[in-house]
Amino acid sequence: TLNAIRDCTVSFSPYCSVRLQAVSAGLSRQVYQVIPRAGTAGTRYLIRLSSKANAVPAGGIYRGVVEFYNPFNQLVAAYPLDFTVGTHDWEHLEAFITLPANYVRIFFRIQLKETSGTAWFDNAALIPIP
Repeated sequence: TLNAIRDCTVSFSPYCSVRLQAVSAGLSRQVYQVIPRAGTAGTRYLIRLSSKANAVPAGGIYRGVVEFYNPFNQLVAAYPLDFTVGTHDWEHLEAFITLPANYVRIFFRIQLKETSGTAWFDNAALIPIP
């Protein structure tokens, strides 16, 4: 559950961050939110996410990604925000995106698939651009 991975001792924006701890088997740790929002081709967004890391090795997945799906549950587009591996303080990534097709659902997903390390995620945003 989200409560199990919430870390209120670490935060970029109030009040708590999500902490994902890698497992030695390299299994994927992820949290996502499904947003039932419809839009048309040409819709624009700003996506933003912040993360800090402790000893995250290279070679796996350490990112946030926003995915858009059509009414047939087919992926229309995916926009990843890949963070720097290693140990670092808050890194802030953002991207302006334009949707190539109509969509009805958005997945905002954060992922850590590494064999070791810890990553904190905070300050996630998906902002429509008029």
